[in-house]
Order: sequence, then C-alpha cells, then structure tokens
Amino acid sequence: MKFSAVFSSAFMAGTALALGQTVPDPPASPELVPKVDSPAPEMAPFDPGFGVGGRSVKPKPENFQLVALKSPQPFHGAWFQASHGGLLLKLADQKATCQGQSYNYATFHLQNKQLFLYSGDAEKHQQIYVDRSAMGQGILRFADQGSALPKNAELQGWDINDAGMLVFNGVGFQACPGHLGGAWQVWLNTVRNPAGNKGCVSFNALASKDEKPVSCHYTTTEN
Repeated sequence: MKFSAVFSSAFMAGTALALGQTVPDPPASPELVPKVDSPAPEMAPFDPGFGVGGRSVKPKPENFQLVALKSPQPFHGAWFQASHGGLLLKLADQKATCQGQSYNYATFHLQNKQLFLYSGDAEKHQQIYVDRSAMGQGILRFADQGSALPKNAELQGWDINDAGMLVFNGVGFQACPGHLGGAWQVWLNTVRNPAGNKGCVSFNALASKDEKPVSCHYTTTEN
C-alpha cells in the first residue's frame, strides 16, 4: 500500500491543522517515505479525537509506527526505523528479522510510560532508553531485555500527547544527518547538535496505530 498524492495532501493538511501550522504544497517526489521492498503501513487521515478543552477522548495506541513531520526537510513523512541499536530515518535497509513479511520500518509498543520495539512476546520486546546526561546529550538507543544499560539510561517517561505525537517527558525529537550511509539519526531534542553533529533539525513524531503489528527483532550492534 503506497501513499497516493491525494492521501499525502490530506495527511499533511490534517497534521498541520492539529499543530496550528500553515499547510505547505505537497511535494511531487515519492521520496517522502523510505524505499522499501514491502508496502508501508496503512494510515488513516490524522484524527486525534479532541474533546472539550482540546483534551483527547480517544484511547492512545499501544502498538504503532512513527512518522517524522518537518516540512520541507528531506526526512518529512519518513517512517522511524530501528537498526544498529538506534533509531533512524531514511535508512536503505534496517535489516530486521521479522515473522512473516519483513518491513523497512519499526513497530513500537508503549506500556506504563515505557517504550519498546514490538516483538509479539512481551518478554522479548527490545526496550528503548534515552540518556540525557552531559555525556549522552539525549541519545536514543535500544537493547534486548536483560542487557546491561548505561548508568544514566532512562526508561520511563514516554507518552503520546493530545496531538498524537510521541514525547519523552514532554520533549520531542531532532534528526542529525550523515549517519549510516546517508540516514538521519534520531535524538531527543534536548541539546542542539548533540555529540558534535551538525545540521540537526527538530521535528515531531506522529504515532500511527497498527492493528496487526508484525513481530520483529532489530539489530543492536554498531557493526
């Protein structure tokens, strides 16, 4: 299932309205999403289900994909990926091992303010952590459950806000270019251009519910 031009326009318009932004003209290029051998997950037009006072009245998804929103950046509309122990955008191949058809995007599971990569079996979910210390500067990593974590790793604080965006203690994300063959590395938006990176761009991450998540295991090594 590929994005059509009509769907892209509706998706971008709905998101922009939710964020109070001006709606840009949709780009004609198909490069809004990572090139994959399999179809991207189907998304309904964005509807946060606002109630009285702007509070969400719809349940937040437990299993979902994440879409990066930052027009006109080259990663706008790209799906979050998980590879080499980190979160990325526009990676050619994340090389996940999945049950059934393999996709080039990551599926997430949110439970008790903790964020996991969906594996089907809760005991096998890989867990995402953030290091906001002076050393970590907002780096996002994931590890197999039971693995040793850095002393400053934080696991709890994840949420989907009333606009449908994933945040950590209310903070969104930034993407830094030049990683793994041209991919963008995702960091928490705490320190501008962290770890000596240049050209990092802040963005929002929209959660898109997955009714039939695929169980996958993602690579954790840097090699």
